[in-house]
This record gives sequence, structure tokens and C-alpha cells, in this order.
Amino acid sequence: MQLRKYIASDCEPLAKLFFQTIHSINAKDYTKEQLDVWATGTVDLKEWDKSFLKHHTIVAIENNEIHLLLHDRSLSIEATVLFKNKQSLEME
Repeated sequence: MQLRKYIASDCEPLAKLFFQTIHSINAKDYTKEQLDVWATGTVDLKEWDKSFLKHHTIVAIENNEIHLLLHDRSLSIEATVLFKNKQSLEME
């Protein structure tokens, strides 16, 4: 897995990653209605991009796919989204 700084072309794949991860990983604990409020599938990509570019944002790439988002707005990791298929990933 390769870590790199966020670039604008990452925004749409990150929106998809967020939606898929929320709706897959949390499905056993929340109703579909709750998941739909949490992750609607529709985001303001311009606002997300602006926030990701303004703050320290790192993505992890494997096989040309984004698998991890680290987003820091206040000197602490504010958002971490790990691809649904990597939830049991062991770090070496």
C-alpha cells in the first residue's frame, strides 16, 4: 500500500468509498434509514475537495484503488475511512 497526499481527482472515489464503507460495515448496527441519513450517496464534491485540499489529507492506494482516507483538520485525525474489504487488514 502506498501513502500519498490527496489530489483533487481523489474526491469522487473517496465519496464512493465513504458511502460503500458506511453502508457495508455499519449495516448490522443501523437501519437502512439511519445509514441513508449518515451517507446519502450525494455529497458536494466541490466542498469535500476544498476541505481535503485545505487540510492535511492522506490517501492509501493499492492496485490503483483508494483504500484509506486520513483527514486532519485540527492537528488530530478527524476522519479515517477504511475500504470495507480491508477492515480486517493486518499491519506489518
